[in-house]
Amino acid sequence: MRYHALWFGVAMTLASWLPASRAVVVPAAHQRAEVTATLARVISFPQNTRSLRIAVFLRSDNSTSVLNYQAFAQRVAGLPGATITALAPRDFARMDLSVFDVIVFPGGSPASQGRSIGEAGREAIRRYVENGGGYLGICAGAFLATSGYPWSLGLLNARTVEPNNWIRGRGEVDVQFSDDGRALLGDYSPAMPMVYVNGPILEPMGRHDLPPYTVAAWYRSEIADNNTPRNVMVNSPAFVHSTYGRGRVFAISPHPEVTPGLENIVPRVLLWLASGQEPVSRPVSGTMVASTR
Repeated sequence: MRYHALWFGVAMTLASWLPASRAVVVPAAHQRAEVTATLARVISFPQNTRSLRIAVFLRSDNSTSVLNYQAFAQRVAGLPGATITALAPRDFARMDLSVFDVIVFPGGSPASQGRSIGEAGREAIRRYVENGGGYLGICAGAFLATSGYPWSLGLLNARTVEPNNWIRGRGEVDVQFSDDGRALLGDYSPAMPMVYVNGPILEPMGRHDLPPYTVAAWYRSEIADNNTPRNVMVNSPAFVHSTYGRGRVFAISPHPEVTPGLENIVPRVLLWLASGQEPVSRPVSGTMVASTR
């Protein structure tokens, strides 16, 4: 139970900057242990055979940013050849980002992240990805990758549903891999419980200058607190990926990095972003059908 209590504490602290609208519901210990063991076996830790240079956004003066950085770093610990460099907001416009294989924006406040790096930093990230770099956004970082906000990176041909009413709450939601996600992350078909903390609900943006995104996982349940719209989260994308120029973009709305049994998802995504392999499947069309299984 100590492990589950730690997971509960981390998940709650990740959302400490927002109103406590919902408690995480933790299943019975034996049920959780069975699911966790199965997921950890199927979604295995990747065997890396290359160096992997990862830059991660960090505001050292912000406790939420520090916590999310630490949660991410813990997931990458032990990945052979991986090195992590913390970048302050001002660094994105000043550094040569091409020395990194992947840039990561973890959880936190998306508007704060986007505004703190400034337009010069946002443009530097766009150039970096366009020239072949990888971008991973988790929760706030997924918001940041979308198009539509003044502080958006505009890497994804996606926008958020109800962009001004997005504080949906926190807890556990059911997430299910698509065929693409199973090929990329692990051959697990059932829906799985995953920590959720106000992550974006995505829909196509309809930009003609960007390709459509591919869905790697779907939401199969929803949280809709704080007068947020209902019946829009179920069967909406939870994980998506796309290309931007010669680079790759992966956006994760929930928090697998703090969900027991799913700790290996982020390392697998990082290696895929840096691999330069062809996409697992063709992007879906602008109108996506999320079939249940």
